[in-house]
Amino acid sequence: MTLVIIFFVTSADSATFVLGMFTSGGSLNPSHRVKLIWGVLLAAIALVLLQSGGLKALQAVLIVSALPFMLIMIGMAVSLYRALSEEEHDSRLRQIRRLRQLEALEKRLPD
Repeated sequence: MTLVIIFFVTSADSATFVLGMFTSGGSLNPSHRVKLIWGVLLAAIALVLLQSGGLKALQAVLIVSALPFMLIMIGMAVSLYRALSEEEHDSRLRQIRRLRQLEALEKRLPD
């Protein structure tokens, strides 16, 4: 039970922190007031959903609201893969250029 409580508290803290950052113009240190407002709003939404439709309603809303984030995460994974592939390609090109420069310098040296 303690582990479940710790999970929910840390998840709620992370959610309020991220929402606070988004609503304070990307500030890495959103004010406590902004985080408190988001925390109260999130708790109120969860309580209303639990009271109106029970756990099933809360689970349904969470699943539906997670879908856009899943799409964003897939897009971010694809973007990361492309960036890493491009970086590897650029690194190989730089290595080839260095080798050619070394070969050119070796040709200039007298035997």
